Amino acid sequence: MNWLASPHCAGVVQALIHTLWQAGVIAAVLMVVLTQNKNPVIRYRCLLGGMLAVLAAGVVTWAVLDHPVMWSAPSTSYHEIPTQGGPNSYLNPVATAVNPDAKNSLSLTLPWTAWMALIWMAGAVLMLARAAIQVTGAERLRRSSCLVTDRRLSELLTEVRGAVGLVRRVELAATDRLTSPAVVGVLV
Repeated sequence: MNWLASPHCAGVVQALIHTLWQAGVIAAVLMVVLTQNKNPVIRYRCLLGGMLAVLAAGVVTWAVLDHPVMWSAPSTSYHEIPTQGGPNSYLNPVATAVNPDAKNSLSLTLPWTAWMALIWMAGAVLMLARAAIQVTGAERLRRSSCLVTDRRLSELLTEVRGAVGLVRRVELAATDRLTSPAVVGVLV
């Protein structure tokens, strides 16, 4: 739990929360761009660019939140420092962070950021488990299907592969478990 309560983890959680509104803004811009353009290649590249923009926005936000000194003027305040000459002998500028009596404002945000980090990690684990279940189901579907041996369909598949520039071998299979075409095993 200590690493979840660290300032770096708090910065990551705050950056993840900020990416929610940033992703909303990027999605709104993408919606406008995609409604203006019907070319699938350009639309695909815009969507990839949008995902990279969300990632970049999160990283930049984390950098800003993790290193606030770089992005803002240093905060100094004048504190009365007691000396041998008496409590009001002189005033000296002292950085607030050096004052041992001042409470660290970050300590107030750690509990909620630690909980948010746990919730985010639990969600990530659930989504990875869901993806693993879907990949396993797709592999089962691929193994249970039968290869199509119709010569006309094989020629049509070869023609389509050439039209899209696909050099990998593609097998055409049929199953009763699906009612529409699907691609299974894109990576292998």
